[in-house]
Amino acid sequence: MTGETDDNDSEDNVVRASATAVGTSSVSATATVAFSADNIRERLEDDEYALALVLTATRLENIVSQAVRRHYDWNQEKFESEGYDKYSLGALMQECVEYGALSEHTDELNRMRSGKRKIVSLRNNLVHEYGYLDDIEEDEDLQDELEEAIENAIDFIESVEI
Repeated sequence: MTGETDDNDSEDNVVRASATAVGTSSVSATATVAFSADNIRERLEDDEYALALVLTATRLENIVSQAVRRHYDWNQEKFESEGYDKYSLGALMQECVEYGALSEHTDELNRMRSGKRKIVSLRNNLVHEYGYLDDIEEDEDLQDELEEAIENAIDFIESVEI
């Protein structure tokens, strides 16, 4: 009887694990599409500047996080145990620059952290300073600045795709 219960429990676990894996795959596919360069471009075309900026910053964070993990040959668990999952986008970009995780893209990373293509500052302003996303929709100069920064970030995203 005990063996029979163990077999049933084992079979239930396999079914649950398979269902979880299937669910995870579809979520990952959806997330990949949502953060794709094409989707970000569509948000810009639809004048959804705030959403485009958030999607861009999130995709950039994913790319530089993966680059750091790959550079140190770490899995996600090691990355988190070292505290890197708490790093900001700017700090992760700095890590890539300082330690050569994306050495062929150092200049572009630096430009996205400061200067006209300062995606990090724009994202920080959106999250911490503006508070109301409608402000972006009404400020044409800010829209132009965001559009230029996001388009440059998209070029980086497409050239780096990890």
